[in-house]
Amino acid sequence: MEQFSLNNAIAKLQLLVIFLFLSPLSFVKAQSPSNCLSTEILQVIYQHDVDHLDEILSPPKWIRISQTEKQQLIFDNDTVSYRETVWQFTMSFNYILLKMYDNPGFNNIMKLSINEECYQILFQEFTTSYPNPIASQTDDNTSTFLFEMTPNSNAIFTERVDEESKEFTFLYFNPTEISEQAKLYQENKIKQIEEQKLQEANFLYRLQLSDSLYEIGEFEKAFSQLDSAFPPQKYEEIYHEKRKLVELAIKNRDVALLLEEGKNFLAKNQFYKAKESFEKIITLDSSHLFAKEQLVEIEKKIEVLSIRDKKIFDYYEAYPAVMDSLHSRIEDWLNKFIEDLPCGTLQGIVEIKVDTLGKNQSLFLLDTFICDTSIYKVKKEKLVAFIDSLLSSPDILPVTKENIFVQASSQIQLSLIWETKELVAKFNQYKVKIHKKDAPWATMIDTILFSELYPTGSYFFNVKDKKFNNHSFTDISLKKMRFVGPEAAFYSMLYPGIGTILTTQKKHGIGAMTAFTIFGAGTL
Repeated sequence: MEQFSLNNAIAKLQLLVIFLFLSPLSFVKAQSPSNCLSTEILQVIYQHDVDHLDEILSPPKWIRISQTEKQQLIFDNDTVSYRETVWQFTMSFNYILLKMYDNPGFNNIMKLSINEECYQILFQEFTTSYPNPIASQTDDNTSTFLFEMTPNSNAIFTERVDEESKEFTFLYFNPTEISEQAKLYQENKIKQIEEQKLQEANFLYRLQLSDSLYEIGEFEKAFSQLDSAFPPQKYEEIYHEKRKLVELAIKNRDVALLLEEGKNFLAKNQFYKAKESFEKIITLDSSHLFAKEQLVEIEKKIEVLSIRDKKIFDYYEAYPAVMDSLHSRIEDWLNKFIEDLPCGTLQGIVEIKVDTLGKNQSLFLLDTFICDTSIYKVKKEKLVAFIDSLLSSPDILPVTKENIFVQASSQIQLSLIWETKELVAKFNQYKVKIHKKDAPWATMIDTILFSELYPTGSYFFNVKDKKFNNHSFTDISLKKMRFVGPEAAFYSMLYPGIGTILTTQKKHGIGAMTAFTIFGAGTL
């Protein structure tokens, strides 16, 4: 490097002498009216630091248009690498470019693309001082002239003229440094090739190791090998494909693990943890449809959890058929329950209720029960036992919202009041006489007695009026009968015992017959 610095100083001194010798011949000003650079300016430019040349080549005349690192230059068979900086002259219609090539520790190389006028002026200056340039012609249109001023100072004039264009260039350089740099360039190139071979071998080794780790499922280790590898340019496509493959494998594995984790949390009703797992899946794969669907369902479950301890849902809304069945069974049973009770009152509440654990918490609250005191205890026990057995039925199912148990409740109101009165119908073949002709069932009894040739006599009926949950209906039964004349003996012998006539006025309308049993002998 010291030798290079010494050569650098000598070359600059020689160029200074050359330019000082040439400058008085033609140029007095720095730049002539024809916009040609003077030898004085060329001297300053060549010796100046390239990074500060803008101070000399100040706008608007000269504008820096580019700067390129490691620009290769070829001198005969030698190749060197320099940084190239280009300025363009803007005060002329002619295309004038100044290119400076610099490399730390070496002299600059200066190349000037100029018009024909400036070329001829500068060429004349050099031929005056150095009259015997080495002329050569590379082709029919290109001529070069080499001026070997000193061993460390050469200038080349090149002119290319054809039918379409003319190009003129001036090149100044240190030939000794070119040889030295070419040697360094070759050495660096060889070194670079060796490094590339080593890099390639190292890359292929890591690539093979990564493939082996990938095959056994060690995806992180496989990716680590790729991450620490530096692929040569020709392997970049393979390298990036391998990275994508391993990254995809890691993602798919993580998604599968998170999917399993989320499902396990759901099975344990740990919805917040399940939500976190599925959100991580979306982070890894934003298009994962199942995870998105699960998150929607989990949000619904979390919403149910937030209100299930505060809100009691309607059991009837969940299971209307179950509630209707219970109501009907209770009504039918109570109708039979009071058959042997002439009068009484029953009021209570049957509450169908399930809790957040899905357990049946239904209960029966009996507020009032009044009947014949002689059988009160037995009847009450039967009533409570029936309702309790009904409430323990497996038909009462838990209520769920989004597959989560919630508390629900519905009530069946029990309000039953009944009383029994006696009705006497006197019948002969011509008419029926019944007290309380305004009773809705009187016409029906007339029809029944006239429809068959019943014997003349008196018929005593029990009329039981019932009101169940604001619905009224009546049961009529034949209590006894008295006949007169021969017919009484005939019917007593033919049909011994006392029969009943039963009709029920329920919700279906007044006088709807359900069954008529005459003397226990048959049904009409």
